[in-house]
Amino acid sequence: MNSSTIIISAIFLAVFMLPFALSRISRAKREGTVLAALRQLAAQHNLQINHYELCANSAIGLDDANQAVCLYRPDAQQVVYIASLQTCKAEKQTRTMQHGADTVTVTERVTMRFVPKGANTPPTTFVLFNEKVDTQIGEELQLAETWAARINKLLGTVRA
Repeated sequence: MNSSTIIISAIFLAVFMLPFALSRISRAKREGTVLAALRQLAAQHNLQINHYELCANSAIGLDDANQAVCLYRPDAQQVVYIASLQTCKAEKQTRTMQHGADTVTVTERVTMRFVPKGANTPPTTFVLFNEKVDTQIGEELQLAETWAARINKLLGTVRA
């Protein structure tokens, strides 16, 4: 092969790889920003995040020592203490639409509902996905289900 073929091949390879590289850099930057905001929320409540998960622009973190869960979205932040909970539920709201001959189920919202021990205290809801705000659903439902199960498992150890 001559040098011009190698140079042209390298240029084409760089042009095709550039969008993937830029996408990865952008995602890493966004995740870093969301994680920093989650840690800042925890610090405001004198908490330390030991375990966390990120999904789109949402983050959930757990402070093992204080048994607290921090939830972050750019439009909402929340801290929930596990000892004050009766249960945690992952909830999905859907609607059914007709699209020609097909019936399509659309997810409208994915939330985590924290039910407190006290009967007089209303449940707290944290929205992970809202179709009116978010453009596309990702793994928010899986994130909600995983963390609800994790919190409920911790509730079993807190009560014991």
